[in-house]
Amino acid sequence: MMVDFQAVRENLFPASHGAIEDWTGFPWHRDRTNRIQAHKVRSSQAIAIDVFVSLSADV
Repeated sequence: MMVDFQAVRENLFPASHGAIEDWTGFPWHRDRTNRIQAHKVRSSQAIAIDVFVSLSADV
């Protein structure tokens, strides 16, 4: 399975990149063909990562 993690990184807030220690082992949301969906503009997973990392950084 080929994954373009660059597209996922570009869809995440740069400060949140460090929250993902293992990009290949992370439990990404996937479609029926097992493709990661976090590269999409309205990805709920990407938004959640951005929000929760931002909130935890403010603590």
